[in-house]
Amino acid sequence: MTTGRKASHRVQTRKAHSVPQVYLRYFTSTPDVCVRNPIAAKIWRFNKTTQKADQAKIAAVAHQRDLYTYHWGREDMVSFEETFSRWEGGYAQVLRELHAAPHINTLLERKDALASFVAFQYLRTTLMQDLVRQYWELLDANQLGAEHPRPEKDEIKIGHMSLIVRDLDRATDIFRRKNWVLLHNDTDELFYSSDTPVTAVNPLRGRRTPDLLPISNGVEMHFPLSPRLALLMYNRGEYRDEQFESIAELEDVAAINRQQVWWSQRYLFSAANNFEMADKMTSGWAELKNPRRQRIFWPGA
Repeated sequence: MTTGRKASHRVQTRKAHSVPQVYLRYFTSTPDVCVRNPIAAKIWRFNKTTQKADQAKIAAVAHQRDLYTYHWGREDMVSFEETFSRWEGGYAQVLRELHAAPHINTLLERKDALASFVAFQYLRTTLMQDLVRQYWELLDANQLGAEHPRPEKDEIKIGHMSLIVRDLDRATDIFRRKNWVLLHNDTDELFYSSDTPVTAVNPLRGRRTPDLLPISNGVEMHFPLSPRLALLMYNRGEYRDEQFESIAELEDVAAINRQQVWWSQRYLFSAANNFEMADKMTSGWAELKNPRRQRIFWPGA
């Protein structure tokens, strides 16, 4: 596994995308133009905190400065940003192939590479970094007492990067072994994406952490691939009949979009200004506006 590189402590800070442009380009209103000229491509975004929608270039969304860079000792900085950018280049080709031929045969032929992309996206988000923080704070409070200092930002980043490097292969295998259904959206509604696009729901259980992990019994993982395509992943031999390709109905689209609203920290993305559901949900449930709200409940919390 490739690891981050050490850089001088004088290195300039840079923006890192937690959701890559090679993926978001398929949610622009002109994806063909985006492929030819990504700099010109724009995407609609909805800010759950302000409940405002606007258009922005895809290079200007889903990023955070030095998200994957941390200090190591007093002199050095370790950066994973260039490593992750190289990985994205490989995933870009797989996404192009799938969108050029959006059929289950393409999906299954490229399942290994796509499973790696899904796993990487699942692990790399700002939400996952925040979950590392929440877990460490809970661990410190339970084992070391409430007076123990909260973990430093660099400690949280080290924990997050270690999680990605250590668990990417295992997470890839978990996603690869699931049943995959390619949902084609022929309705008048479009799939959302968000700053946390790989989501989990467990119709059989609840929102406790063990019930929402990719390996949990009964869990469904949703991942919109474009406004018209989404990936549904579930464990084999469970309550669904095995299938490979399906036409999404309005309720399917609404269910996946609700998960995007629930799991996202701040921003939703779409090819159109179609955020009526998101606006209604955030108006009726103010807690959805809090980027750091507790989405899942750790055992003992």
